[in-house]
Amino acid sequence: MAAFTISSASTLAHCRYPFREDVEMPHQGTPDAAQSKGTGVHAAIAEYVNKGDLPSGELGPTWDCALAWVKANWKQSWVAEPAYAWDPSTDAARLLGVDIGRDYAAHGRRPGEVAGTLDVCSVEGDTVYVYEFGTGHDVSHKFQQLRLQCAVAALAHGCSRAVGQLVRFADDGTYPGQPVELDEFALAAIRGEFAEMLLEVPGSSPVPGEHCSRCNLAPVCPAAAPIVEALVPVEALVSHRWGLTISSPDHAAWLLAMARLVAAAADAVKEQVKAYVPKDGLLLEDGSLLIEAMRNVNRKNHARIEALATALGATDEQLEACSVVVQESAGLRVKKPAKLKRARAA
Repeated sequence: MAAFTISSASTLAHCRYPFREDVEMPHQGTPDAAQSKGTGVHAAIAEYVNKGDLPSGELGPTWDCALAWVKANWKQSWVAEPAYAWDPSTDAARLLGVDIGRDYAAHGRRPGEVAGTLDVCSVEGDTVYVYEFGTGHDVSHKFQQLRLQCAVAALAHGCSRAVGQLVRFADDGTYPGQPVELDEFALAAIRGEFAEMLLEVPGSSPVPGEHCSRCNLAPVCPAAAPIVEALVPVEALVSHRWGLTISSPDHAAWLLAMARLVAAAADAVKEQVKAYVPKDGLLLEDGSLLIEAMRNVNRKNHARIEALATALGATDEQLEACSVVVQESAGLRVKKPAKLKRARAA
């Protein structure tokens, strides 16, 4: 049960395989820029909510938007980073501690219990309020996670009602989702639903789908490996093999090239599927609808902003002072020696 946490509820809802005891998760590398930004914003919110402290470093416009929303909605009862433990077999839950990190066993998680940490939780009378934050382009996949968080927190605090809300923070603003209100019957049903899913984990098989992009097991999943192998040219496999074990510098460069090939092939497949699906969607056998989701994105037009500032009297020096040069990774690439470049040019 230790492999499953409340935060991975959305993955469990789609596929039970990643949580089998005999499945070994691959080593997670260095977080990318988006993950690091999200972690920084979450940590800063926790520091501000629990201690009133502001971060010493610069976190950028996403943090500015998050801080403005937190200040506007803050309540005395708010607690950030509370960790809970839930036993699906007895349907009992308890608070493990606040801001204790993710080593739940070190803080009292018992065998058979499922643990997890909420971004912000508050108890007001007979109702528990749960907030789940995200900094990605889309946080809708966190809905199952939010439901289980509400159900576990309500049980731990002896509340019969829960209100959960997803809130997405971005550089250009804050996008709160519609609050979800759950009564005691809905909360009990949610816990029962996930308890049944956990019983299905032993002996389960992979279920490929859109959720694979968020699964830590994806690189070594037996359902994904044949797909990747099929996308890599057979002749290229003579010198190297696709996998997580890197045997040499040349192998690392080859893997990078193949990863780009696989990504390009995946993009091509998605475009073909998009072209195949009509505007009003495709009705699937189970009654669900395959349809292109649309969302409004408010992107700032810097040219218009600069024109407005100029019209209001801003000088070139003032406009230049508003520019910030930030270095960020452009990804790994193979740079050829200068003599090879000259030979190619000749």
